[in-house]
Amino acid sequence: MLLRAARAEKMASLGQLAAGVAHEINNPLTGILLYGGLLLEDLPNDDPKHQDLQSIIEDANQCRNIVKSLLAYSRQTSANKETLDLNNLVEQSLSLIRDQSLFINIEVVKELSDEKMLIKVDRSQLNQVIINLVINAIDAMERKGILTLKTYCDKGKKRGVGKGGAAGFAYLEVSDTGCGIPEENLPRIFDPFFTTKDLGKGTGLGLSTVYGIV
Repeated sequence: MLLRAARAEKMASLGQLAAGVAHEINNPLTGILLYGGLLLEDLPNDDPKHQDLQSIIEDANQCRNIVKSLLAYSRQTSANKETLDLNNLVEQSLSLIRDQSLFINIEVVKELSDEKMLIKVDRSQLNQVIINLVINAIDAMERKGILTLKTYCDKGKKRGVGKGGAAGFAYLEVSDTGCGIPEENLPRIFDPFFTTKDLGKGTGLGLSTVYGIV
């Protein structure tokens, strides 16, 4: 219990730090993207500065995505919740992964429940959760192995009964045949910017973003 409380306090402190950093970076990023976009519109495509300016905007957008991840981790983003089917969200999330070549040597196993599991969530946030978990799994397997996505529900009596009928929990599990996580890294896997990947190959925000959203 004491360990869990210490863990929760640590995550809360990191969340506050992440939110502060994100907000401080957001304002100058907005200016860079705004004025960069205006300059780009005025430059002809054959201008030698066009590609350089395009690179600046692309890098600034990457920074903005990192800021969004920090805000998601610190739970500073607002959620637009709607009632959706969990199985459909899993299928949709897989289709949203832009680089489908990642799956060339991956066997995707879907063990999706036959039951219709309606959950009230933010569609884009849960898509982000599933995509991050899938990409992490693919990286852990070095792009070769078995990726399993499983959904199921528990309508046990201990969960209570809601107005619409039996209430319970809907579960989503993502598993892979990768190398696993060394025990000494387990306490840090949700920390922002913690990564075991080589420099330039990961921001260390994937699992922290998942944690913040969930």
